[in-house]
This record gives sequence, C-alpha cells and structure tokens, in this order.
Amino acid sequence: MKKVKKLLGKLIGLVYEVNTKKDTDIFIDYSPHINGMAIKIYKHGWNDECEGGQYLKSDGKLSDDYETIVVNTDNLQRVINTVKGYL
Repeated sequence: MKKVKKLLGKLIGLVYEVNTKKDTDIFIDYSPHINGMAIKIYKHGWNDECEGGQYLKSDGKLSDDYETIVVNTDNLQRVINTVKGYL
C-alpha cells in the first residue's frame, strides 16, 4: 500500500510537471471504488475545441479506446515511465 501511494504521488507530480512545462496536457481520472484510473493525453495541448486525445493503456501504449488501468505497482511504474517521455 505504501509503495502504491508513493507511486501515485510520483505520477501526479510528473503529470503536473508535463502540464506546466510542455504543450502536452494529461488528465487523470482516478476511481477509488474500483481501484482504477484512466489517463487521457493530448499531445498538442487541450482546449475547448480540440479533439483526439488518446487514452494511455496499462501496457504504456496509446489508444483511442477508453481503458481503466488497475492501480498496482507494475501498472503505475509503466505509466510513470510513459509520462516521463513527455518531459
């Protein structure tokens, strides 16, 4: 549990850093009742009229299809490594 909490904190920090320093916008939707999250990435930024953000999958790849990622240490580490690539 402590490791998951630490990784979630690291992920939030990285997403904040990407969103404030780069043109990319990343949204995280955490659902504690199912211990899952969905992450949507807009490589060229988000605005009211933009379309085409993609969802991050548990394997670290992007998809147009919504996917809930189970929150565990392996999935979080893969997601963190992917998000680091946007810095």
